[in-house]
Amino acid sequence: MISLNDFSTVKKYLDRIGAEPRSIRKAVVREEIGKYWLDVCIINFSKTGDVTVSDERFIPTEIELQVIKEELSSVKWPEAVFIKDLNDANLPAMVKGAVPEDIFAFRDVNNNITMLQVRKERKGERSYIPVTLFDDGEYRFCEPDGSLPLFGLENLKNNTTVFVHEGAKAARHAQEIANGSVSHPWSQELAHACHVGFCGGALSPERTDWKILKKHGVTRVIIVPDNDLVGLSAVPKISRQLDCVTMMIQFTDDWPKSADLYDPFPEKLFRKIGDLKYYIGPSFQQCLHPATYMTHLIPIPDSKKMLPVLRHHAVGQWLYVEESELFVNVENPEIIRKADSLDAMLRPFSDTKKTSELILKSFTGRVTNLAYDPRSNGRKVMIDGNTAINLYQPSDIKPQSGDPQPWLDFVSNLVPDEDEKKNVLKWTATLIAKPERHIQFALLMISEQTGTGKSAFARILARCVGMHNTSFPSEKQILDTFTGWIARKRLVVINEVYSGSNWKMANAIKSYITDEDIALRMMFKEAITIKNFAHFVANSNSPAAIKIDEKDRRWYIPTITEERWSDEKFNEFFQWLESGGYSIIIDWANRYGEYFNHGSKAPMTERKKDMIADSRSKEQNEAVGLANLMNESEEPISIGYRDIKIWLELMCNRALYDSDVEIKRSMRDAGVFFSKGRVSLDGRMQALCMNAAMTEKIIGKGADEGLTIAKSYRKMPSEVNDEGNM
Repeated sequence: MISLNDFSTVKKYLDRIGAEPRSIRKAVVREEIGKYWLDVCIINFSKTGDVTVSDERFIPTEIELQVIKEELSSVKWPEAVFIKDLNDANLPAMVKGAVPEDIFAFRDVNNNITMLQVRKERKGERSYIPVTLFDDGEYRFCEPDGSLPLFGLENLKNNTTVFVHEGAKAARHAQEIANGSVSHPWSQELAHACHVGFCGGALSPERTDWKILKKHGVTRVIIVPDNDLVGLSAVPKISRQLDCVTMMIQFTDDWPKSADLYDPFPEKLFRKIGDLKYYIGPSFQQCLHPATYMTHLIPIPDSKKMLPVLRHHAVGQWLYVEESELFVNVENPEIIRKADSLDAMLRPFSDTKKTSELILKSFTGRVTNLAYDPRSNGRKVMIDGNTAINLYQPSDIKPQSGDPQPWLDFVSNLVPDEDEKKNVLKWTATLIAKPERHIQFALLMISEQTGTGKSAFARILARCVGMHNTSFPSEKQILDTFTGWIARKRLVVINEVYSGSNWKMANAIKSYITDEDIALRMMFKEAITIKNFAHFVANSNSPAAIKIDEKDRRWYIPTITEERWSDEKFNEFFQWLESGGYSIIIDWANRYGEYFNHGSKAPMTERKKDMIADSRSKEQNEAVGLANLMNESEEPISIGYRDIKIWLELMCNRALYDSDVEIKRSMRDAGVFFSKGRVSLDGRMQALCMNAAMTEKIIGKGADEGLTIAKSYRKMPSEVNDEGNM
């Protein structure tokens, strides 16, 4: 056996400074900080016996240097070699006795095993013991010389995106998620990438060989630190070692301290329906943050000073917007900062306090404004003749072929009427597959029974268009002055709509549903005009959810089932959704083929007719009933408007509070006509209300002649009502 402790002079020196061997010619003085340890000093011994230290406090004395060199200069040092396989009979007993889950084989990109780690746990404390094979045939419990290898490199292959995890165990688990072997709320985002782990400890990530990633064509790295201060502190250290665009996942306080992707997500981030849970917590995108190291230092000629300059991959990562004087992150355009704020944010990832100035110097083209334009997939777009940054990001969920029948069964149960179901599916497919179109009518889903699937339907749409493209404002927020809830959104979900007996909600939301441009009012900011790409889904358990008039074309109101699906069916459906169903729904929408055109109006439904009637006053409904009876007659009929008002008061047994405009509008919407001129009836000048047969009879006549003819066909409202009800 050859170990630094085998040499008496070396051992005495190491004992004096409190160091321990780490590899065959390397020792370390380390300090434990909680569950982590920090390398205070690294001591390297050359093959000829020379000693170098990373901290001058631990330099050997002249005598120690002399005797160490004498003892080591003649040693024939073994070299680390590949481990053939895990079935080698010569493996140490500790490895043979370990369960497979506790053995981690570090392989290179060609699948050669360079080192093993064995996980040991004693009294609740974990340790990872390195095992390396040397060319003298000996296995030693130490690391190979040089930089530490990354775990998981055999999965690199042609991947240009790599996730970096803290430790081999987290990397192994993440790769299982990426391969589809393990279910996870972020499985889709973790797929199609290589997952590696560094084992040098979060406080000393510089010990790892990071250059291997660039050598094999990696262009994007996402660091996944543990959810604690030490784990987070490793991010800029790792980023500095990389030479590519870098992002990081930052867990929030919703997760426990020190959590990583290996740990089960907290129960509060799931909603339970029956026996099945589905994830409702922060999305992967919401936890993704920029972590690119922005600068490197170059020497200034004839000076000892160093000059910070942007790294090549940092150029273009932040774009400057002239009119608003803001910087936008290209990878995640929801991150927008002013110069001072950006400098503070990038300080851990830069060698200068004024990174924003370096960004401004690195010209990447002019950008004058911000935009949100789902019609374009580009980041730079032309809006009103000016180049703008497009903040729109499509859904993180990618389409995937599969059988959409569970989705179709769900909608069939939710919307029993066949024609109405087709319109709901058509609306949904247009929303998902045609982001460039603005459907100018909204869905209103009403059922008095709770748990029918209305909210689930809305949330499915939100997942398919992207949670970052969706807002969930309350009715109070919509009626408020400020409209931040609609900014940069393609879908607006309003739960529990109930306006009762007033028109506020209906009137407030009209322009948001149909207008191409809307005023965006944010607190403490001036109002600006923005393009409107928002689509609305509103849910309610009240039959009187909203007041609607006869001419409304903004709301599509299908009849929603009052029968709940069984818990078993909901469980099966949600399990299907979480195992790829969302991707299948997006693929279904892309292939649907029949879509609403830009500006399409809402088709009429029986439920909507009922709501229109419920939205009228009693007098208006009586007036509409009279108009319908008039039009059912093939005989010409005219009625004086004052006669109608008197008749309405008698029918309703109260004074008429509706205005003439409201009564006439209700009757016109039902298909009758009012004369522009008035005639004398019973000594009073009145407008005439005429049915279709009457207007046909006076077509082509002069105004006076037409009124005279119409007057001759005059009837009283009671006559028409009696005849219509015979």
